[in-house]
Amino acid sequence: MAIRTAEDEVTYDPKKINLTFHDFYCKLYTSERKHTEAELHSFLEGISLPKLSETDQEDLNSPFTPEEILEAITSMPPNKSPGPDGFPREFYKAFWPQLSPIFMPMLEDFCKNGVLPDSMHTARITVLLKKDKDPLSCSSFRPISLLDFDYKIITKLLAKRLNTLLPKIIKADQTGFIRDRYSSDNIRRLFDIIDQVNAQKTPVLLASLDAEKAFDRMEWSFLFSVLEKFNMGPNFIKWIKSLYSHPNAMVTTNGLNSDRFPLERGTRQGCSLSPLLYLLGAEPLAELIRSNPSIMGVSAGGLQHKISLYADDVLLYISNPEKSLPLILDTIAQYGKFSGYKINFNKSTVCPLNITLTSSMKTLCPFQWKTHGFQYLGIFITPDLNSLFKENYLPLLDRIKNDLQTWISLPISLVGRINVIRMNVLPRLNYLFQMLPCYLPVSFFKTTNQSITKFIWGNKKPRIKFSTLSKPESKGGLALPSLQLYYWSAQIRNMLTWITNRQESTWIQIEAQSCGSLPLSSIIFINNFSEVGNIAKTFAIYSTLLAWRDCKKYLGISSQICSHSPIVGNPDLPKALRDANFNLWHTLGIRTFSDLFHQKTTTLKSFQELCSEFDVPRSHFFKYLQIRHVISSFTSKRRFRTQLNEVETLLVTAQSIKGKISYIYRLLSEKGSSSFTPLKIIWEKDLGLTISNELWAEVCDRVYCSSTSVKMKESNYTFLYKFYYTPLRLHRMKTDMSPNCKRCTSESGTYMHVFWS
Repeated sequence: MAIRTAEDEVTYDPKKINLTFHDFYCKLYTSERKHTEAELHSFLEGISLPKLSETDQEDLNSPFTPEEILEAITSMPPNKSPGPDGFPREFYKAFWPQLSPIFMPMLEDFCKNGVLPDSMHTARITVLLKKDKDPLSCSSFRPISLLDFDYKIITKLLAKRLNTLLPKIIKADQTGFIRDRYSSDNIRRLFDIIDQVNAQKTPVLLASLDAEKAFDRMEWSFLFSVLEKFNMGPNFIKWIKSLYSHPNAMVTTNGLNSDRFPLERGTRQGCSLSPLLYLLGAEPLAELIRSNPSIMGVSAGGLQHKISLYADDVLLYISNPEKSLPLILDTIAQYGKFSGYKINFNKSTVCPLNITLTSSMKTLCPFQWKTHGFQYLGIFITPDLNSLFKENYLPLLDRIKNDLQTWISLPISLVGRINVIRMNVLPRLNYLFQMLPCYLPVSFFKTTNQSITKFIWGNKKPRIKFSTLSKPESKGGLALPSLQLYYWSAQIRNMLTWITNRQESTWIQIEAQSCGSLPLSSIIFINNFSEVGNIAKTFAIYSTLLAWRDCKKYLGISSQICSHSPIVGNPDLPKALRDANFNLWHTLGIRTFSDLFHQKTTTLKSFQELCSEFDVPRSHFFKYLQIRHVISSFTSKRRFRTQLNEVETLLVTAQSIKGKISYIYRLLSEKGSSSFTPLKIIWEKDLGLTISNELWAEVCDRVYCSSTSVKMKESNYTFLYKFYYTPLRLHRMKTDMSPNCKRCTSESGTYMHVFWS
């Protein structure tokens, strides 16, 4: 390892490297505060921030319970590096009954007096090189603070309480580390805005800000004042101040520990509370930009969009840049004066949409101009959304293909190769599946699966079908990830957001405008969705629905109308049912066909029942007859159904999207028959006997659970599937080879003879 010193000398000396990092972080964590308390107070007074209610403040400031502490310990991930005292989470969990009588008095004293032992204020900083950064520069490394576990218990307690309250005081523009908010919300919102801006030919700038050491430069005086502004309560603020009271750190490199140095600013990366505190400190900047009427954003979905934040990744939507840009830069400078926030202009980018660049505009904006697109949250954003596939999927597929080709000759077992796909290839593609609404046809996955098949079988002929390996173990497979099912699962999760109508997703309002009078939640139950509103011209919605169309075909959903299909504005229905009089039914509460049926018996309600339940006018009896006739006609032709499948049921009943991709994938992968069923017939023929269903089920179960050894599991599986080439099988492939057993040379080399006789 080498590092460049402050004197611009490249050194390989471990002691000099350690000293260089020590000096770098000592300077980085030294406060640059240049304001008075009065100036800070005056600055924050001009910002309107929400305040915690008395009830929420009381919950945040109340004493900790033993149940909370135990939950905090068990909820922290295992196998993490310990702090300077050397005790990991596993030690505390195993010996908590013995440690509790010692820990609890210390915690009670902390809650009462806001004082911690000096040893808990020390952190050991380890450094991790950031991706694609100069390895000789100290600034290219991410400092990870290793803290004592008892300190982390306290910060975890505070973080869990604070996390439940953040959605109430942090607006939806911020999505990082906040419950029920996701980075995909920022990306989807960005795509919807680009789509609308391009359709309307609106001149807009997209600015992606790169903050210089954002977490490490946060000034504590500013942070504490912001906590007071949010009305966090005296105890909580006292506890936070205690955690940041005279902390110190040492840097560990190459096994060497530097001298300790004091910390005067920054939130520690490695502490569960730190990102939440950073979000609170960043909200004043977001509010300053949002609330300034002279800073022009983009109007979409009935909202004014100006800023998106994911931790320290800031994205600005700027219209009228000649007027807005100077105001934004001035606002950031004012905010940075008090908070320590500083923009790295060399890494911040601006992408123009429908704007002709001029020299005066480039002078006005000190950022890097990227006319062909820019990187944001790991996604290459292009002004033309149709180029997203080319700029994101194709380079990744090339890298994956090259990786698999490099690894193909390695001595890895069948199960090991499947694990490579599961742990290396799938996460890379799955991120794009979740972030990008690009439509991927079936042919895309056929091509990708060919590369995976070559890797799994080492460029040899496959001995077990890809579709069989992709089945779950309960269906006779080895759970090889099906990329197509994961892609569909990610798109269905986005559709869940349409149904749940999460307030945290500001892109919902934008996409809702594309559906005309129909709600987003009803679009998934319409086959001819391209005829609804402007859906065919809306990139994200249309691509998602195309994927859903393919998924429905896979699930065997062919009926034109189902019980949850909308009545008004549905292009799947005859024109006679698109009469304006049915709008009154919608107003009265009859919105989908399910409203016309009894829930328990799924029988059609009579006209009298509809009049009684929904106050339908008696004069609409003919309308009732029309609908009844359509239902009867469609049912006889198998174009109408009252029952939903498992995926559709999830769509109409889910309350949250958390963890739904894996759940939807499980539903999709369980579809179809078991691969064990045809195997039973083959083995019965070879053995010359009938195998009972109970015995066969036991045999299949033992394939996976007879041993914890992966090698044994693979041997069982390959034997059951007749993976091996017997002499008889080789003879059928090449007639010049003898079909007899190679050992006895007299008997036919069948599976039973080779392995049993």
